Amino acid sequence: EGVGRSALISVLSMSTSDALLALLGGYAVARSRSSGLAAYVPAMLAAPLVFGAGAEAAVGTVKSQVKISSTAGGLAASSLDDNDEFGTSIATIADMDGDGVPELAVGAKFDDDGGSNLGAVYILFMNSTGTVKSQQKISQLSGSLDASKFRGSEYLFGMSLCSIGDFDGDGTGDIAVGATGEGQDTARLGSVYLLFLNSDGTVKSEQRLGKGDGGLSQTFNIWQYESNPSFGRSIALLGDVDA
Repeated sequence: EGVGRSALISVLSMSTSDALLALLGGYAVARSRSSGLAAYVPAMLAAPLVFGAGAEAAVGTVKSQVKISSTAGGLAASSLDDNDEFGTSIATIADMDGDGVPELAVGAKFDDDGGSNLGAVYILFMNSTGTVKSQQKISQLSGSLDASKFRGSEYLFGMSLCSIGDFDGDGTGDIAVGATGEGQDTARLGSVYLLFLNSDGTVKSEQRLGKGDGGLSQTFNIWQYESNPSFGRSIALLGDVDA
């Protein structure tokens, strides 16, 4: 059940020997409510790292893997609570701390910092072994996020993530984050936040894209399926369309 949900695979680097580092969010790959299908249980507390084939391994097979969760992979044990759904979304960020290893941004859409299911994003500074060297949480209570618009609950910040490169030209990669329950009115049509990051993973500044903000008009409206907002459910970087 749930097979058919889109899977996120971000290629970080590829050499002539086909060395490949790919990242799969367990929730995005498949979700099952059947306890008999252990391989498909959603990774509420896990974002697996899968290291792909070098010249000595068959193409398409797993060479090794590292699990990152509340009990494995170097993540601080106190980071996660039940039902945070850590691994809801994943994006790669170019090396932020100068060690030559790319970093990860991982969404936890049901994190409860500041209110029920407001959501959070973790910036994970990675070791070359696939474990976490250090981390910075971005939420209503952490990471210097200006969350003045976060009122109430169910904002689902971290529902989606996209690396947008160095948007502001300061040498540090930036990200876009979907918050599908967020809005300035009762309709909660959803928002996308552009987060301009410092090299330590905290937020230097931000820009909200949503109804009446960031260039979207006050008449901006979208269809809501069974009262579930949709704007920001997925994000993609198109590049420079208008030159």
